[in-house]
Amino acid sequence: MPLSGTAPFRVSLQSLLGSPAVDVSAASASLQLGQGRWKGSLSARYDGSRLAGQSSGSIAGVRIEQMLRAFTTTKDSVSGLAEIPQYRLQFTGKNALELRNSLAGGGEISLRDGKIALFDLLGSIEAKLQGALGGDTGKPGTTNFLKLTSRFQIANGQVTLPDLVLQSASSSVGGQGYFKFDHALSFDLTTDVAGGLAARFKGRPDAAGVAHLRVPVKVRGTLESPKVYPDVAGMAKAVAVEKAKGLIDSFLKRRGAGQPK
Repeated sequence: MPLSGTAPFRVSLQSLLGSPAVDVSAASASLQLGQGRWKGSLSARYDGSRLAGQSSGSIAGVRIEQMLRAFTTTKDSVSGLAEIPQYRLQFTGKNALELRNSLAGGGEISLRDGKIALFDLLGSIEAKLQGALGGDTGKPGTTNFLKLTSRFQIANGQVTLPDLVLQSASSSVGGQGYFKFDHALSFDLTTDVAGGLAARFKGRPDAAGVAHLRVPVKVRGTLESPKVYPDVAGMAKAVAVEKAKGLIDSFLKRRGAGQPK
């Protein structure tokens, strides 16, 4: 993504009579990054064959699909407005591919008003529950979200999201997983479905009477061909546990109400 603007960069030349190198650094800078803003520090050294350095700071108001194009060549699999309140990255390499694959570091990220254009998660769950799909097929479509948050870690050509939370109008999703620069992906998720779909499959109602159903979901494969595995057996077990908890809570309340004061 293009950077634009002005910043107080310091440039110095090292070892002019031996093995010359150029050092570039900015202790505190603020530049336009795409449609958003980058604020932070950057230091890098180029010795004539290899570039090495590090960067830390924050990014605001950038489209995540523009950022992901720097790491993958696949279609825009995720879209949304990104906020990265803090990050730190290191890099080294002789060319663009080596620099990309050398990235190491981490931070935090949140996306809002976006979508995952790989599959329809709720549609896949509903179709699986109704027996319309096989075990390794995701329903084509998109998964829209109001907000997506996670920490992220980058190492060895892989981006790991250890505490992913996705919120939409009709469900919330939590879990962890990763995607690689070569497009492989693996996620273990739990989807909390609320409303009519949950009620049809005997989800437990909350205090407001809205039914909730927790469905474990595994996502495997690649960005081009993800496989979605809703765990119906795991869901049935969770429903049974929730029902048992409800019966125990009801019994304890009745018992407590019947005790003399």
